[in-house]
Amino acid sequence: MNKGGAGSDPRGLSFPEVRVVEASAGSGKTYALAKRYVQLVLYLTRERKTPPIHTILAITFTNKAAFEMKERILRFLKELALGLMPPEEERRMLEGIGMPSAEAKQLAAKVIDAILHNYNYFQVETIDKFINSLLVSSAFQIGLTANFRIKTNAREYLALSLDELMDDAVSDKTLRHAFDDFLTSMLLVEARSAWIPREVVLDTLEQLWGEYNTYARHFIPPAKVPADMISVKQRVVEAVQAFAADMPEGAHKTFIKSVTGFAQAHQKGFRFSQGLSAYFEPGKNIPLTKALVLEARHEDLWAVIQKGFAAAAELEVRHLYDPYVRLWEYARQYLERMCVREDIMFLGELNAKARQVYEEGVAPEELYYRLSTRFEHYLFDEFQDTSRLQWENLRLLPEDGIAKGGTLFYVGDKKQAIYSFRGGDTRLFDDVRAQYTAPGYHPSCEVLSTSRRGHPRKLPPLCARTVGP
Repeated sequence: MNKGGAGSDPRGLSFPEVRVVEASAGSGKTYALAKRYVQLVLYLTRERKTPPIHTILAITFTNKAAFEMKERILRFLKELALGLMPPEEERRMLEGIGMPSAEAKQLAAKVIDAILHNYNYFQVETIDKFINSLLVSSAFQIGLTANFRIKTNAREYLALSLDELMDDAVSDKTLRHAFDDFLTSMLLVEARSAWIPREVVLDTLEQLWGEYNTYARHFIPPAKVPADMISVKQRVVEAVQAFAADMPEGAHKTFIKSVTGFAQAHQKGFRFSQGLSAYFEPGKNIPLTKALVLEARHEDLWAVIQKGFAAAAELEVRHLYDPYVRLWEYARQYLERMCVREDIMFLGELNAKARQVYEEGVAPEELYYRLSTRFEHYLFDEFQDTSRLQWENLRLLPEDGIAKGGTLFYVGDKKQAIYSFRGGDTRLFDDVRAQYTAPGYHPSCEVLSTSRRGHPRKLPPLCARTVGP
């Protein structure tokens, strides 16, 4: 975020700063991130006399991407230190920080030496690995020890939880009723059949487990009594009947036929599965001839009817899925007890567990203390695939860094989003930029559209030696 005039060099550094890079396929996202890291570390090393690599955090999505970014950063530093970088590329690298080549050469060698001696502070890592680091430092708050193990086979443990549930249902009437309701909904409401329903139940629990950990929110509790749905539907029928008896003048024939037909066919209730007229959908207006205007009493009653249909639909959906949610809540409790007993956590629930830590009021300062470092500069790769939950788990750290003179830099391409099934939200790309538009701060945006894949630069081996005087 450039805190100053709009005429500042978009390639230069300013503090605090938020910079967004929209990069299409092959236009150099990894290059942009690595270049940004090198510029930051060189500039900060000159200012602080020692390389502050522990203050920079770069986040990627995959181990492969993290490895490639580390390799590119080290290659850039090596080329600068040994004078191997092509002149034009070196000029672009250094002009944003106003640094001459001779000084960059000395500082790059200094940074490489710091990385080699403190490699654990060279933090270019996946988002899952970083979240795991947060959880290790906060293990006590989630009921585990700092030595907890990460498992990937959640289905296996869900199956064990389900088996324990079924065993306990023999003597527990509440559990037995939950299974009865589940099987009734599966067989009669959804008309699904299975010779051995255990696999169907397990598939459902696994799906709900995935949704629960994608959004870190509990499902809506089951409705108290089905009578709520019956009374709501009855009031809707009575309202439609009243409307049909006092039809507005000039209403279209198809509308009249739909409303009166419903009023005659339903006396107490109705089923959505039978199909309803599109006129009852929220937002649909009563069609009239152009010369007529709808009277207030008709308009008010029609609004009541549409709201009634919407409320009835929500209740029916909840009633349909209540047996699944109820059984899931039991399975979740059994699963969590098993995880505490065995001191394990699943890879798919890292972000949900991190949310639990934040909800207990852990501040950035406390997290820095637990991580034994304070980050000031944040770089994010493939930001279009970041989920709301992931960003909420990380958001406080960049906010704290920027408030104290740090930076946020993220790159991505909304057209290349591939993690929507894990909650990835492309809207976050623009929402985060809008979040940092406070008076006096102006986030900068750069667009990379030229593909670099057709013109690769031949690079020297990373471990090459030079022969010189």
